[in-house]
Amino acid sequence: MSDPSTTRRYSRGVDKDVALEEVLTLAGRLARENAFEVGAGELCRGLAGLGEARALALFGVLPGGAGFDLIGAFGLPVDYLRRFPPREARPFAQLPGDLRDALQRAQVVSVSHLDGDPRTLSLTGVARQGDFQSTLSIPIVLERQTIGLLHVFYGQDAPSSPDNLLVRLTPLLANALSRDRLSRALHDVDRRPSGGLDPVVTSGLHSRGPLERVVQHAHAVADRYGSKYAVVLYAVDHVDRLASRYGATLVEEAIHELGLAVAHEHRAADQAGYADELALLVVMPQTLERGAFSQAERTLQRFSRVVFRHGDDRLQLSASASISCYPENGAQSGTASVDAARETLATALGTAGQRLISIAATGAASPPDPTVTRPRAPAAADEARGPTVAPRPRGE
Repeated sequence: MSDPSTTRRYSRGVDKDVALEEVLTLAGRLARENAFEVGAGELCRGLAGLGEARALALFGVLPGGAGFDLIGAFGLPVDYLRRFPPREARPFAQLPGDLRDALQRAQVVSVSHLDGDPRTLSLTGVARQGDFQSTLSIPIVLERQTIGLLHVFYGQDAPSSPDNLLVRLTPLLANALSRDRLSRALHDVDRRPSGGLDPVVTSGLHSRGPLERVVQHAHAVADRYGSKYAVVLYAVDHVDRLASRYGATLVEEAIHELGLAVAHEHRAADQAGYADELALLVVMPQTLERGAFSQAERTLQRFSRVVFRHGDDRLQLSASASISCYPENGAQSGTASVDAARETLATALGTAGQRLISIAATGAASPPDPTVTRPRAPAAADEARGPTVAPRPRGE
């Protein structure tokens, strides 16, 4: 005869043995590569079942704390999905009050009556459509940083946090979300919406769309009036290795800190921002190599002084920079100048674990002559003072 304790009810209606089987199934799905790319809705359905919820939404916090997006949902009315289209970046100000509280406090927040709580008045219509009475807002935390949120809707009173299986499942969700964020950053940089949110919200950095327009404008002005400009591309060294060893959260913190260093060091006349999810770009009008080199050196030195914490470890990371100057680079567009910097940076990034400032070779951005095979430009040159390895800049 089986022990009655093995079949006691878990929470308020889910058989413990059934719950265990469903948890194992869910864990298997979350362990898959790109778990949220396919079947996010089914994952949310499974989570809702385990939490005895009527509906559920899973949100991810964007890298660098830029905002949030909806990753998956189950059982939610159309009005909710119109408010939060899947995978579309939104600022934190658009979160309902209960989710904002959970994010800021990194604690589970319960609302017992959606239509009577000032934090959820904006959800009154959604509650009526879905016949929802209460919600739980559950932060998903990894290494003391909130990287996601569960918004769980109930047709009755929400279960208390200690008894809620969803709260206990957040470590599994955190690991899967961490992999998802890194995958998007490393392999799908074009997913950021045009004119989207700046990863470093308070620094005045441009996002990718506006920055591309800045580059094209700088080139058009220089081309028309015979002037000059430089672009400087920055990247943290070996983000793939860092992510593998320390996790995606550390990579995101490093990119965020590099953005702060760039924002602090660039001049008022410069324009800076994110070239993509992993690289920062500074456009420097009326600047040649020496000025760009000096700024890059200061920026990398500032970043190298930042101490990152990972558990009990304290880490200091390295970053590299690449400079491409017009008209020396022969570019016919601003994009070509940036591409020359990107190619040069790719050949030099993180050599021997030292900071690098590499300079694109003369004519590096000019259109290739199909009759000539041009050798690849060397990545870096002479050793400079301190830990920076760089070619000596030519005079202005």
